[in-house]
Amino acid sequence: MARWWRQHLRCRRARGRAELGVSAKNPRTPPQPLTADVADVCTLATDRPLFRIHTVRGTHPTPWDGLREYGPLPQSRWEPQPPPSDFYPGNGVAYVAKDPITAFAEVFQNRRRIVISADKAISAWFPKRPLRLLDLTQGWPTRNGASASLHAAPKSTTQAWAHQIHTQLSSSLQIDGLYVPSTMTLAPMVVLFTRSQDAFPKAPTFSQLLTHRDSRVLASKAAISLNWPLL
Repeated sequence: MARWWRQHLRCRRARGRAELGVSAKNPRTPPQPLTADVADVCTLATDRPLFRIHTVRGTHPTPWDGLREYGPLPQSRWEPQPPPSDFYPGNGVAYVAKDPITAFAEVFQNRRRIVISADKAISAWFPKRPLRLLDLTQGWPTRNGASASLHAAPKSTTQAWAHQIHTQLSSSLQIDGLYVPSTMTLAPMVVLFTRSQDAFPKAPTFSQLLTHRDSRVLASKAAISLNWPLL
């Protein structure tokens, strides 16, 4: 009986740690001061476009080149702001993709269907200068006490890591944000921090409501690739 009870308690503690998002692979917060060098920074050139789907109508519209300074939001994965959620001037974030399919996958992932509406737009642009990004697709997470699966950890965990990266490494490495895998497509995504603001051009190369015919073409291709309904 005593042996069964001890095993029962161990199982309960293990379940409790899992519910809290704590694991040996990906601790909720970095277990040690973060380190990085120039080899951990990748450079995104100016000849590749970035894509973003953003809200243009409603309570909280976002311009194509806007960085959100309110956070952390529970639904967003790599928030540089510390809890509790509030406005943090000078500490903004924007999530962008290197391809339109990933942009659609990230924005419409909760319902797994793409909804065409006039309250969202898709924009694309070329950075004015190369972007310096901490590369989380290689060995950096493992060397800092996490694992290659850090990008798929609970959002409370990835938010805590993003905040510590922003706090500990942004200035010393002069990074514009993070280079991370999309949890939906595994394609690379870019998380932009405030330092990237001067890399936006004066105007986007493309920016149209999702109801525009060209946007519909992109949405249709994404729906086919993801096998999601297009509404």
